[in-house]
Amino acid sequence: MAWTSKSSCKAFLTLLFSWMLVACQSPKHQDTADVIYINGRIWTGSGDAVFVSALAVKGNTIMAAGTDDEINAFKSDDTQVVDLQGRLVVPGFNDAHMHFTSGASILSNVDLLATTSLQEMKSAIAAFAQK
Repeated sequence: MAWTSKSSCKAFLTLLFSWMLVACQSPKHQDTADVIYINGRIWTGSGDAVFVSALAVKGNTIMAAGTDDEINAFKSDDTQVVDLQGRLVVPGFNDAHMHFTSGASILSNVDLLATTSLQEMKSAIAAFAQK
């Protein structure tokens, strides 16, 4: 293709670059979600938007949180859409601590009350494990 002038070539390249830039920034060109949750009250716990209305999920990863319109951009023909009907969504809470000297833990059988350092605790637990 022959260009009649440098300005028409420059205009074409500018237009092409602009189109590519817009296409790359468009959410429709991003990875699509497996599931989107819309029409909810979703607690993010951070930022200016402590509550949002929608959430996009792929596998076990949250892709995005925002308005219904923002999150619908992650929708494909294969995306499951869950209408929360105004319900509240909060993160799963996991209390992963334990008390070494009481409770149902096997470590409750190890006497750690007399220990005064981390090394002594490790030694007492190792001795218990050997038995």
